[in-house]
Amino acid sequence: MLNGWIGFPRALLSEPWYRDSPAFARALYLHLALSANFAPSVTRTGLALMPGQLVTSWATLADEMAGVENRRRSAPTLWKVRHAADLLRKAGTIAWTTARTTAGGGLVVTLTRWPLHESDNATTADATAETGATPLRELPQHRKNTTRPAEVQAERPMKELLREWEQKERESMRELREVRARERGEAVN
Repeated sequence: MLNGWIGFPRALLSEPWYRDSPAFARALYLHLALSANFAPSVTRTGLALMPGQLVTSWATLADEMAGVENRRRSAPTLWKVRHAADLLRKAGTIAWTTARTTAGGGLVVTLTRWPLHESDNATTADATAETGATPLRELPQHRKNTTRPAEVQAERPMKELLREWEQKERESMRELREVRARERGEAVN
């Protein structure tokens, strides 16, 4: 049985990454926060996890993020999950690494602002004072898993990231339509 709970500070609503991100990225963040460990633990394979971490995979996340539309189960593509996670990573809210153990592997996702979700107080100020958590605006931006130098990576506006993400999504959909057209034997423009 799952137990424990998390809180979301209202200050999250005014954060640029939350305000300007697609609904799917926000839903993914909520799912990751709800799925993360709330106490230290060790996996079956011996991997030690801290609060705010979970082991998963892109395929598992896509399956868990599936919903029902028009009485049909609809799962997001791996690409959509990966790019939403990449937006969250660039905003400094999550980080991930690949877990390599003798008994298996997986994706270790870390919610970098986990202390904000742990408090049982009603206000962020009380939560900050009691848990020692850093206020939302003062948290450092997490820069692990970047593929570009830190000076280039520094604080790209969320709208720019969203335009880039939407362009990649359009290109991916165009490629998918072309592949499907070729499979049906239709001419591709």
